[in-house]
Parts: sequence; C-alpha cells; structure tokens
Amino acid sequence: MITMLKNAAEKSYEAKKELAIAREQNIDITNFVNNVANFRSSFFQTMEYANNKREEAITQIDNAIRGLENAKEALRIFNGHFNTMDNKLEKFTVERLIKNNPTMIELFNKLEE
Repeated sequence: MITMLKNAAEKSYEAKKELAIAREQNIDITNFVNNVANFRSSFFQTMEYANNKREEAITQIDNAIRGLENAKEALRIFNGHFNTMDNKLEKFTVERLIKNNPTMIELFNKLEE
C-alpha cells in the first residue's frame, strides 16, 4: 500500500511538473504573441507617420512648383513690358515730340539758328 501511495505521489508530482512546464510554454507563447502584436502596432504607427510626412513633402513640393511657375509667368510678363518700353524708347525723338506743335517747332528752329 505504501508503494502505491508512493507511486501515486510520484505520478502526481510528475503531473504537476508537466503542468508547470505546459504553463511556462503557454506563457512563452502568450508573450511571443504579445511581442508580435506590439511590434506590428509600433511598425504600423511608424509607417503611418512616415506616410503622412511623405504626403506633407509632396504638398510642399507642389506648392513650391506653383510658386516658381507664378514667378516665371511674372518674369515673362515683365520681359514683355520691358521690350515694349525699349521699343518706345527707340522711337522717342525730339522731332516726334514737336510734330503737330507749331510753337515748339518754331522755338527749336530759332535755337538751331
């Protein structure tokens, strides 16, 4: 009978030992799953942040391009006005100014004499 109790106690001890090992393995699996979930969460948060920064950079580049295109158009218009001023300046003469103005023609003729 003592042998049976001893055998039962040993089996109980072995069962408890196996149960403890199974619990440790279960805890290890749970920790592993939690670590994977935490990594995924952190990874996707970082990915979302990076994507937002990329979109922000694209928007800033688009705005810079629009600004440069506006500056280019302003310079093109400036060049057109500048060419018009240059053409007008080339045609600017005293004779042209006094044309159809008898008083000024007479004064300039007196100055030439």
